[in-house]
Amino acid sequence: MCRSRLSWRVGLSFAISVLHPTLLAAGGKYAAEYLRLGAGVEAVAVGACGSVLPGGPTSFLWNPALGLWGRRFAYFEECAVFGSFGSSLASLRTASAGLPLGFATSLQMGYVKFSVEGIPRYPELAPTTFGDRLREATHRGLGEPLGRFEDSESALYVGLARRFHLALRPSWLVDELSLELPVGVAFKRLSQSLDLWKAHGYGIDAGAALRIGLGQFGEGLRNGELLLAWRRSDLTRTRLTWETGMVGEVEPVTSVGAAYSLRSRKGTRLLLALQDDLGESGGPRVGLAYRTGHLEFLAGRGENGWSFGLVFSVRSASFGYARQIMALGAVERVGAELTW
Repeated sequence: MCRSRLSWRVGLSFAISVLHPTLLAAGGKYAAEYLRLGAGVEAVAVGACGSVLPGGPTSFLWNPALGLWGRRFAYFEECAVFGSFGSSLASLRTASAGLPLGFATSLQMGYVKFSVEGIPRYPELAPTTFGDRLREATHRGLGEPLGRFEDSESALYVGLARRFHLALRPSWLVDELSLELPVGVAFKRLSQSLDLWKAHGYGIDAGAALRIGLGQFGEGLRNGELLLAWRRSDLTRTRLTWETGMVGEVEPVTSVGAAYSLRSRKGTRLLLALQDDLGESGGPRVGLAYRTGHLEFLAGRGENGWSFGLVFSVRSASFGYARQIMALGAVERVGAELTW
């Protein structure tokens, strides 16, 4: 293991083992932060612009209005957080499934789990405060650990989406303008287990989009499509309640963006995506995807830095790989999707 990766592991283990009572007390600041890593190879690879990508297997997390319509699917993903597979600091696993219900309605379920294993547990040295441990090295428990524990956080989603069709007649523009309006809502249960402490909470996310087939405006745009999307997470300020009585809140985030896709007669597709999380630092996210034949190439820049990916599709299955470049190191993920 390289020295930098070892220093991350030691640093992360020390931080959690020393800080975890304080983190419980300040849960609102750290609750569900792992969800910011995102899920879905395509959604992450295009700069984490998942809130504007239609038909994604992880739309339950990004935007519940944009699920895969009219087909059943199952999706699995394994993610190595800060490192490579087999030697990462943490892991992030995702599984989801979708089912059409008729009447232009679809059901999607998703599960995301983040875990850090092998965190050392040190003995109680003295009735010291957090400030004492920062000031005095002998209070930090750097000796031989008495055992190890795990930080495990998960989110279970159940989402419903429905599509509405609108037909307008703006005679000054076109004879008839056909629009599609998907809307969706996702209910989620958050859980966390940190050593002997446990917490859980419930939340609601909502989303909507407007899809416009640009072929209605002219022959040159026949295969173009524009999608405008909105998503609001944690509508009711999701509360994470610990067994100790501590309560943390997950701050709501509003995301807006657009995606433009263009398909050629030869079967290639070009996708441009733009997303902005209002009030968040880092500025807008941008992404690009190009599909030709069985391969799709993806790249983008998001809140956490550059990302890229590759997806290979054959018949009803697809397999993908994505890599994010972040301050503490790379985040790698592989995923597989089956539709029928």
